[in-house]
Amino acid sequence: MSKKASLQAVDAAITLENRNSRIDMIAKVALETSLGGNEDFARCFFNLAFEFAQRTEKESDKLFNMLDVASIQANSNNPEAAQIQFGEARNYASNLQGGKFLINVAVKEAEAGFEEDALRIAQPITNPKELAELAAIFASRSYLEGFRQILVSGLLDMDTIGKMCTCLAKILPDQAEDIAEIVNKFM
Repeated sequence: MSKKASLQAVDAAITLENRNSRIDMIAKVALETSLGGNEDFARCFFNLAFEFAQRTEKESDKLFNMLDVASIQANSNNPEAAQIQFGEARNYASNLQGGKFLINVAVKEAEAGFEEDALRIAQPITNPKELAELAAIFASRSYLEGFRQILVSGLLDMDTIGKMCTCLAKILPDQAEDIAEIVNKFM
C-alpha cells in the first residue's frame, strides 16, 4: 500500500463513528502498510490504533480492543512491537476485576504465536475450562510443553482431561491408541 493510500485510508478510518470499527480499520491499514515495507508509517498507524483502543471507555472493551490491535500487529513485519502491546494489555488485565480477564490475554498471545508468554500468564489461572481452552490452542500450534504443563497442573477435572487428551491424540496420531488406553484407565 502506497504512503498516500495508507494516509487516505487512516484518514477515512478516523472519521468512522464506531470506535471498534475505527480501531480495527487503522490496525488493518497498519498491517498492509507494514507488509508493503513501510515500517515507519506502519509503526505510527499501529500506535494510533493502540492509542484509540486505550481510550475506550468500557474497561472490558478497552482490553479487547488492545488485544485486537496487538494480534493484528503480530502478523506484521514487526511482531516484537506486538509483544510490547500485549504486555500493556496484560498489565491492564491484571488490574481489571481481579485478573478475571487474564485468560483472554493468554489466549490471544497463544493464537499470535507467543506461546511461552501465554503460558506464563496462565500460571495463576485455576478455572479448568479456561485452562482447557488454552491447552487446545497449544495443541493446535504443537506447543507440547505448554500443553503438558497445563495437563499436569492438577487443576483439571476428569472430563476436561479427557477432552484435552482428544486434542493430544489429534496432534500425535501415531500415539493415539496409547493415549486412549491411558485415558480409559482413569475414566
